[in-house]
Amino acid sequence: MLSYTLTPEAQYPQQLHQGVELLRFVTTTLGTDPRDIVLAGDSAGGNLALGVLSHISHPHESIPHLELSRPLRGVLLLSPWASFDTTFASYATNRRKDLVLSSTLKRWADAFMGTAPPDNYNQPGRAPAEWWKDLPAEEMMVVAGADEVLVDSIRDLGRRIE
Repeated sequence: MLSYTLTPEAQYPQQLHQGVELLRFVTTTLGTDPRDIVLAGDSAGGNLALGVLSHISHPHESIPHLELSRPLRGVLLLSPWASFDTTFASYATNRRKDLVLSSTLKRWADAFMGTAPPDNYNQPGRAPAEWWKDLPAEEMMVVAGADEVLVDSIRDLGRRIE
């Protein structure tokens, strides 16, 4: 399990770098077969898991490439924070059902991003469907609650990944 540096102590792409390096350590130093690894994350951790998955297929320019000998066994995403866009309908329809406010998410996103521009690693929900072709994972499961503000952005991500 990765205990990555949280915002405001670090900003993007530090967390992505830490996630990639953990996977590199597990596969290279420990010699774990990628088929024995399930990459998982909840909320911001789901965002990070998607960033790491993206980096394997499309190396981020500021992070050393990680090549796997074979695909990961799977990816499990629990309510991944895939987009910082708060204009999805579920932000309005679920605002009284979810504890998370869009104004709070905006503050967190701004703190995480700092001066970095949005990209497909930090906002994987923005990535086009072609980005997700040939995913380096055998299976993926994405879970979201119907009453969360993030649910529409997560559904949108799911359609892009299918």
